[in-house]
Amino acid sequence: MDAGARELVMTGGEPTLVKELPRHIAQASEGGIRRIVLQTNAMRLANEDFTQRLVDSGLTSTVISLHSHRDDVLESITTLPNTMDRILRGIRKNTARIMISDGAWQDRLARLLPTSYVGVVGMVMRARGIEPR
Repeated sequence: MDAGARELVMTGGEPTLVKELPRHIAQASEGGIRRIVLQTNAMRLANEDFTQRLVDSGLTSTVISLHSHRDDVLESITTLPNTMDRILRGIRKNTARIMISDGAWQDRLARLLPTSYVGVVGMVMRARGIEPR
């Protein structure tokens, strides 16, 4: 890139709903961007073909926005059934480096549970057959 940018973070709304996302990632990669980060709720990443297209286009990292560990809360946000299962399938299918962002609930959760946030995410993942990396 002419401006010397080395990193691009795609966020805001839900970037995986942008039809041209793989093309945008490829353009950034071809333009010299070394680190391309996608912030997403991971639901579309459950589609292996879509996820592989993103990685093949140059996606290097994914930040998963996890707004709750409770299905009822997630489903009220997304208005879709089985939201946590979809998110966890997306995490499992993603081959880019993954980081999990807690949305806004980490502080509230820490006051309610003696277990750390990371421990809670790990417990949810293990309960659904995914071993955290």
